[in-house]
Amino acid sequence: SGAIATISPGAILGQLAIQGNLTLLNTSQLLFDLGGTSSGVNYDFLSVSGTTTLGGTLTINLVNNFSSTIVSGAGGTVFTLLDAGTLTGAFSNAANNSRLVVSGGVGSFLVNYTATSVNLSNFQFTPVPEPSTWAMLTIGLGTMGVAALRRRRQKR
Repeated sequence: SGAIATISPGAILGQLAIQGNLTLLNTSQLLFDLGGTSSGVNYDFLSVSGTTTLGGTLTINLVNNFSSTIVSGAGGTVFTLLDAGTLTGAFSNAANNSRLVVSGGVGSFLVNYTATSVNLSNFQFTPVPEPSTWAMLTIGLGTMGVAALRRRRQKR
């Protein structure tokens, strides 16, 4: 009926076990909090005994100041968010082997689907522009503003 449903496996951090099948429609949101590297303890984990059909969106929150201690790059932790008897479909905002930006935009994970799980790996911090980049952007915008004012004055 167009209702949006959000599933978050832990109250803050934890796990949820579903006996049977799970179908996520295009209006669904699956929300996971990551605050460490232990499944079901420091990050949310969802276990489904039957078939899980993915749809809707995947949202990742870094909690408990985890963004300051998370290991980035290919050698970092692999987070298995969901384990199912069988897994089909994909999230609309996270194709297989694509990057998903975490809430707050501090970085992104590589999302990978297997026949039975959804995994995050290879965390990358979002690059912060260097001061020279900001200076060039400011100068460019200022130049564009002056040019626009001159054009307005010439039209009068």
